[in-house]
Amino acid sequence: WWGWLAPIIPRQMQGTFWGRRDTWTSIAVIAVVLPVTFLLDRVPASVKPVAVLAALAAAGAAGIMDILLHVAIPEPPVRGERRAGSLDRVMKPVRDRRFRPWLVFTAAWSFGMSLGGSLCSLYFLDNLGLDDNLLGGAIALNVVGLFGSILSARRMGRLVDRWGCRRVLLIGHLGWALLPVFWLFATPRTAVLWLSLQSVVSGVFATAANNAGLKLVTRFPPPEQSPMYMAVSSSTANIANGIGALVAGVFLQVVGSWTAPVGRLTLSAFPVLFVASFVLRLASTLVLVPRVQEKGMRDDERPMLLPLFFGLPLKRRR
Repeated sequence: WWGWLAPIIPRQMQGTFWGRRDTWTSIAVIAVVLPVTFLLDRVPASVKPVAVLAALAAAGAAGIMDILLHVAIPEPPVRGERRAGSLDRVMKPVRDRRFRPWLVFTAAWSFGMSLGGSLCSLYFLDNLGLDDNLLGGAIALNVVGLFGSILSARRMGRLVDRWGCRRVLLIGHLGWALLPVFWLFATPRTAVLWLSLQSVVSGVFATAANNAGLKLVTRFPPPEQSPMYMAVSSSTANIANGIGALVAGVFLQVVGSWTAPVGRLTLSAFPVLFVASFVLRLASTLVLVPRVQEKGMRDDERPMLLPLFFGLPLKRRR
């Protein structure tokens, strides 16, 4: 249904619209997360598995209701495409040489993000003691970040419309790349503080990056092709996410309880993953985002990194 954005929402206000939607979505999530985690923290340990299953069942029911509501929404009329086989339609975004840099970036970024982020919750629970403080963990990891999103989403959405997708992509992913650094500094005593700080960064920069990426993909092709471009982009990111999670799991399984002293610190498997994730996130952002094309951009426009970041109108010709 993201493909509906192209025919329904005017291009000049799509970022603003999605920022407003992010704001209300964050408010709804906070309204659910706080009471649920408060109750789960206070039920007896013997009843906690049943309480968690009940919460998951309620979430599943809400998800099914969401799907039914989407089915009831009238689909906007879209100009029909030339009839083609399913494989041809799937491969069209991949064959599009102007769209491929985005697919390469989203694959590299998603792999790097998943490498450190897919199993970080286990680290927070086992190593930082959040399993005994679900409410504090929920506030640090979710509520604080959602408040950051509420306060910044509309402003970031307007920047997407005003500055263009690619510039906000760069700024957003640079901030988003810093999250594993916060995890490295966290200890059981300071976990809530550091995780709250990373949540603020995530709430602001990840929201901006996702807004810009969504507008770039849905507005890149003609409206009738937007759903397939969105599907291929999402599938590419999901496959890379899955591979990153598998690599992280295998690494943790092989390394096990390995540790190594580094100065006053003790290095273990999870911090290695976090460092690798940070390096891959940063490298993919700095190297690949400047290559990404957006609608209306000529092939000979290859902005240099600093002008792209600061918004200066300098260009490098091929």
